[in-house]
Amino acid sequence: MEPTAGQIKIFLAEDNLADVKLLQEYLTDLKFPYHVSLVSDGEAALAFLEQRAPYLEAPVPDLILLDIHLLKKSGWEILEWAKAIPSLATIPIVILADILSPSDEKERDRLQPTRCLLKPDTVEGYRDLVKVFAEVISHNTSAAPRSH
Repeated sequence: MEPTAGQIKIFLAEDNLADVKLLQEYLTDLKFPYHVSLVSDGEAALAFLEQRAPYLEAPVPDLILLDIHLLKKSGWEILEWAKAIPSLATIPIVILADILSPSDEKERDRLQPTRCLLKPDTVEGYRDLVKVFAEVISHNTSAAPRSH
């Protein structure tokens, strides 16, 4: 399904199906229309963001959510690549992690994602996570939902 006019376009790169289902369930708490595009590995994430086959018609996202431990390419690699592409560099990128190792903390400090968040383990934690996503989107004025 393609996004419709007025929807915030969220791109999620996540390889854990349970995390995908939980995120999708709690994203319904968002107070604005949105569309989620999903890939399950790092190479697919790059292809999507570059609009390469099979993602030639992929929408340019308003928010990018990256798991750091993706197959084929890490979230850190995708973040570093995206920051070097002018058309993507202004898109907020949120890194999601189960845990942050010392090397992850170094990458976070070096690459400076918009946010780096631990995946929650409670319902309230997921609701809070979605609130952070909404806050990030609202601070990106080009993606903020418009009311007329």
